[in-house]
Amino acid sequence: MITDAAGATVYHGCRWPGRLVDRRSAASRRLQVRRRVRVPPVLAGLDYCSPVASSESDAEATVKDLDRIANVAIVVAVAVFLTLVIRGEISRRTAAPARSPSALVGKTIRLPGLSFPAQRDSLVLGISTQCHYCNESLPFYKQLTDSLQGRLEVFAVLPQTQAEAGRYLADAGLSAAREVSADPGSIGVYATPTLLLVDSTGKVKDAWVGKQDEAGQRKILVAVLAEAAAGPRS
Repeated sequence: MITDAAGATVYHGCRWPGRLVDRRSAASRRLQVRRRVRVPPVLAGLDYCSPVASSESDAEATVKDLDRIANVAIVVAVAVFLTLVIRGEISRRTAAPARSPSALVGKTIRLPGLSFPAQRDSLVLGISTQCHYCNESLPFYKQLTDSLQGRLEVFAVLPQTQAEAGRYLADAGLSAAREVSADPGSIGVYATPTLLLVDSTGKVKDAWVGKQDEAGQRKILVAVLAEAAAGPRS
């Protein structure tokens, strides 16, 4: 029981963690959602209002709503993930099979507006100014063309304009190579850089794809220089 300074009863209730209820006020009773609880005998007859009684139902409903939203979000996320995985797997299986340099051997290529020299082989570079592996391979290509000393014709096929391709080759010290402005894919090149050894008809005799390590560079030098040493074919 709560009294005022004069000793008159103000509230019938207890100083519990909850709120006190004014028994004399009907409005107070209507505004409060009270919960009856068992209390010690010494507190029998007093009304106890839980501090969460008025919001318990709303809180439980909110928690349930959040649980439902979380479950839906998880289901959606899993569905999206599985969709992406399935699409990726399908794309991987239906994509064109990986090609190797040997797939180019035996094919005949044509250069737009140009003919390969008769009675000797030629080298064809499939490169691009935008390919950093090409840029890193330029010193080796310069070494290769310098070693040939003009015994084989060297063509460089680039997707850039003729003028841009010419500047690119000149800056790399490959002025001996004849620039050809064309899509490397038009000659069967599927990755840059690619080096092709072709005969006078344009038939690919050997192919090397990608930036080569030191061992790969030595093999190319041996193979190309051997063809150059063979001299003109009758």
